[in-house]
Amino acid sequence: MPSKSKDSPEPILLVEDDENDIFLVARLFERSNLLNPLIVLRDGDAAIEFFERSRNPPASSATPLPLLILLDMKLPKRPGHEVLRWLRSQPLFEKLKVVALTHPDPMADVNQVVETGANSCLQKPITFDGLMKLLPQLNLSCLLQRDTTKPVHSPLPLPETPL
Repeated sequence: MPSKSKDSPEPILLVEDDENDIFLVARLFERSNLLNPLIVLRDGDAAIEFFERSRNPPASSATPLPLLILLDMKLPKRPGHEVLRWLRSQPLFEKLKVVALTHPDPMADVNQVVETGANSCLQKPITFDGLMKLLPQLNLSCLLQRDTTKPVHSPLPLPETPL
């Protein structure tokens, strides 16, 4: 991965295996003119490997830690709950902001996410409005960087359209 200067916006990490969700979140970021790079990982093992590599990266590939992690709870190879538990057990990563992406069914899923240490939880399907309302709660609004020379477009035809 290319080196980032100190002036570059911090990345946002999306750990998601569903191609439709990945496409829609990427489109949301694009249409919102966010300059924060979106890094996509597709399973729980890849997420752990990403953080393990970030402990001692070669100078030529240093990538800053993510500003925000959007973590699906139902991932292949290693579920999101295990990734979250692992992150919270690592001193270098325990303070990272994590939004758990849960599926609409189980309330137990939400309880487990909160107990495991997520900063917040968004139920799928994710909406543009839901994500935008969550950012101030996480004190991240001022850290997201937008290209102010471009107009912000509605990410999808209707703001309530699920991601």
